[in-house]
Amino acid sequence: MKFDVAYCYNEQYVPYRCRKPRTRMLRETIEVDIPAATSKDAPIAFTHKDCWFPQTRVFRWFNGSLYSRETKRSAKETGWGTLTEFRRWLSDGYIPRLEVQDSCEAGRQYAVKKANRYLILNGREVWVKSGEPRYVIATFGLGGNHAETALMIDHKYNGNISGDRYFNALQRDEAINEAIRVALARGDTNSVSAIKRSWKINVKIPEAVRCDPANEAGPGDPFLNALDAATTAKDPLVAGLLSIGMAAKEMKE
Repeated sequence: MKFDVAYCYNEQYVPYRCRKPRTRMLRETIEVDIPAATSKDAPIAFTHKDCWFPQTRVFRWFNGSLYSRETKRSAKETGWGTLTEFRRWLSDGYIPRLEVQDSCEAGRQYAVKKANRYLILNGREVWVKSGEPRYVIATFGLGGNHAETALMIDHKYNGNISGDRYFNALQRDEAINEAIRVALARGDTNSVSAIKRSWKINVKIPEAVRCDPANEAGPGDPFLNALDAATTAKDPLVAGLLSIGMAAKEMKE
């Protein structure tokens, strides 16, 4: 389907009766083809529960990429985004300053790249490329049931979190076992039952599981890793004092 996509770029020009060039921002549009498919062409690859609308998140598989359905862009509205709203946003929507390019050609390339993130399903639904759902072990508080250890679902890597805390959608059992180990090491005994009941990623197309945390995610932030290790003291008071000392040392360095 064809859409007009707006883009902005900076242009150098010399005003009348002036010698020094000035910079002005121009806005133009380019017609871009956005892929269109049917539900049969883009089958469901994953589903999982979510905290917000629509409470169940669905991921479709099309040409080697995952897509999730676009919701309303306004924080005041809940529901699915419409094709009419999407078309208006592409052509007339606000373009942040960070997206302003340095030349017309760069602007056109950016507009095409922006449009290529989307898929029109069944002629009316707007879907956008999404990261693959994966499990991540998150820790909160100072251990010893001060807060909790949780097994959660994310769609990208967090550079602050070590790669050994991530598991792909087919590694649920491994993720649960490791989350329980981490919880018990921290003294978060109250978290074990919640970890066992944590939300599941339902895999409909196993071939779509490509996430490889061991080779894709980094080692995490060294300071946060050290703070996390301090919580294995299992005593919130001791862990808190250790964390304060480590933070003071970090500030001096």
